Amino acid sequence: MADTEQFNGQGGIVSIRYKGSAHWTIATIRDHHGGEYVVVGSLPGVSVGDEIKFVGTWVFHEKFGNQVKIDSFEFIEPTDHIGILGFLESKLPNIGKQRAELIVEKFGDKTLEIIKTEPLKLTEIKGITEDRAREINQKYLKVFDSSELFIWLKQWRLTDYQIKLIVEKYGDKTKETLQYNPYCMIEDIDGFGWKTVDFIAQKIGIKFDSPFRVRAGCIVFIKQQTIESGNTFIAYDQFVIVLKTELGVSQDSIDNAIMQLIDDEILIREHNKLFHKNPWVAELETAIRLKRLSRSMG
Repeated sequence: MADTEQFNGQGGIVSIRYKGSAHWTIATIRDHHGGEYVVVGSLPGVSVGDEIKFVGTWVFHEKFGNQVKIDSFEFIEPTDHIGILGFLESKLPNIGKQRAELIVEKFGDKTLEIIKTEPLKLTEIKGITEDRAREINQKYLKVFDSSELFIWLKQWRLTDYQIKLIVEKYGDKTKETLQYNPYCMIEDIDGFGWKTVDFIAQKIGIKFDSPFRVRAGCIVFIKQQTIESGNTFIAYDQFVIVLKTELGVSQDSIDNAIMQLIDDEILIREHNKLFHKNPWVAELETAIRLKRLSRSMG
């Protein structure tokens, strides 16, 4: 098997050897021809018995041999009685084995379709209220949403660890939040650089002169400029020139963004000097400590 050969596959998870951070998983898959092979990658929500369809790349590991590094995947709904029962027990554990059996006995191969589109029919099963039926429906949808979200995030060239950070921060609102303002990652999550976030925003369709983009650019580039200069501030006029060059937007857009950041107490202006709040506060505290020390020695 050639290293880095792309592979599209489908099969059932027969064993899981390892689960770690960022949903990193090493598992064995059995395809419909009975062949088995090892897959590795970030597989949120996957457990033994699941059927998945995936896109990956064959890679060679010196110790473990040929493996498929999964780039994206989606769950496949089981269609037979045993598969549906296993799905309910593993993915919707609060149902319980006995109740899962009653549901499958009642609705057969239409069970998952009922849960997805007509969940209130579940109230025909003793002990399932309307609220419980809706809860089952939401948990079912979430199983498939998680894999779809992973695929959606993966298209932006994000690492598995970056995806983990994003989902931990925004949860069920991840896609909605990023479609509205992906630049929020600049302020909300440490470690996301300008090029990565700006690339995602442009692909999503955020306008080049969006206030979100200009605001985030102000935050990123004041930090960059002060670090490079070794100062805690940058001259206002100089900063405007930097932003015009880096962002390609008008001075009005820049002025408005800076004013908003000052109102939000993220930037601080003293005459023609602009500070980011963190180094400004640190410098102020240092000055106060030095002044107190001077007085005590005097």
